[in-house]
Amino acid sequence: MIHLVLGLAFLVALIDWFAVWKKNRILEGYVKPLTMGLLITWVIIFGSQEEVLNTNLVYFVIGLGFCLLGDFFLFLPPERFFVFGLAAFLIGHVWYIVGFGGFEQLSDFLIPSLIYLFVIGVAAYQIVGKLIAGLRRNKKERLIGPLILYAIVISVMLGSAGLRFFDSSWTTAGAYLVAGGALFFYISDVLNAWERFVNKFGHDRLIIMATYHLGQFGLAIGAALHFAGKLPG
Repeated sequence: MIHLVLGLAFLVALIDWFAVWKKNRILEGYVKPLTMGLLITWVIIFGSQEEVLNTNLVYFVIGLGFCLLGDFFLFLPPERFFVFGLAAFLIGHVWYIVGFGGFEQLSDFLIPSLIYLFVIGVAAYQIVGKLIAGLRRNKKERLIGPLILYAIVISVMLGSAGLRFFDSSWTTAGAYLVAGGALFFYISDVLNAWERFVNKFGHDRLIIMATYHLGQFGLAIGAALHFAGKLPG
């Protein structure tokens, strides 16, 4: 039963990609939130079955819930609801950061950890600069502040996920899953902002949606299997 729910979530995600490709907004309006709803359902059922919902996994469930809320907002007219969607996803990222826990395990890897965070910071600085220029060209300066705040939070989320490679409490397999998921999510958000404020590109919405779902699945499955102790070292 539990594997059926996860498989159904993957199937609905593929239907959503098809709907985006065919520009079928009606179908997309149903299957996009259904994908996240099924993924959340799987995490809750799996966490209850493995008795790990009392661990940091619950924070990932909350984060997924806020991302589902963000999906609803972003599907509405962007002129009115874009900032609400941005806020929902921002809060979701904060809960993911909380779910990764503290950094006390990283003392033995301080230098490589700092180098990794520095690289993310430099990349984020370059990307945000391009996006701000796009906002100014489109006379949307009011979004510069929220964009900078969001960029900081999602960069911290990506950094927190990648640092699991230096955290002895996480297995290598778990670190790969959540770091890969965080990277796909980061790419999706960057491309989404790029398409909106800088320049459109071929199959933009399909690529954005595919990387978004791959990111969410990586984070959710990686966290659930990690806290249940189901991953090899």
